[in-house]
Amino acid sequence: MIRSSLLATAVALLLSVPAAAATVFSTDFSTDTPGLNVVPAGFSVTGLVDIVGPVNGFGIVTPGGNVVDLDGTPGPGEITSLASYFFQPGDRVSLSFLLGGAQRGSASDNVFARLIFGQVTDALDLTVYGTLGNTVYSGVQSFAATFTAGGSIAGSDPFALTGFTFTAVNAGALAFSIGTTSDDFIGPLVADVTLDIAPIPLPAAGGALVLGLGLLAALRRKRA
Repeated sequence: MIRSSLLATAVALLLSVPAAAATVFSTDFSTDTPGLNVVPAGFSVTGLVDIVGPVNGFGIVTPGGNVVDLDGTPGPGEITSLASYFFQPGDRVSLSFLLGGAQRGSASDNVFARLIFGQVTDALDLTVYGTLGNTVYSGVQSFAATFTAGGSIAGSDPFALTGFTFTAVNAGALAFSIGTTSDDFIGPLVADVTLDIAPIPLPAAGGALVLGLGLLAALRRKRA
């Protein structure tokens, strides 16, 4: 059964055609009304977060639209996507967002982001970039539930493109979250969140590679 399923996957990969990145989720928080203790559209909130507009009384300079202050009034807070998004073997998954310092004289805050998987997921060449660090995990990484990356961001740090990319080895689904444990009412700022999931064109060698990786991962889980 495993072999037939993997064979079907390999055929699908080898017959795949080039495709542009498909945006499955995107928000600039423009539909959210600025205020304290707001739940952004498309997210649930753990703790409390605030929405800050480009015109505000806090001295915050936004990258153009609304932003989420992850350390709400009071914080801290974490925003988690309400939906999970499906991917197939060979899909390139990319979560990106703008992450900036708290401004307002804050020295530094911690910040983290999570990929939340619905099942055991094998990810090829997972890359973390931006404020969360710049790390490439070569080869296949297996995740049973979540992958979290975190770091520290100075209050004066400008908005920087931050996020994750990986190529899926097996089918699955993911949600995501962004948060802080800062609890001084002045937290990191998030804007322009986008999740892209799309097939990538694979030559025969690439298709065979993904097939082989998928077979190894499936056999490893079967033995376990």
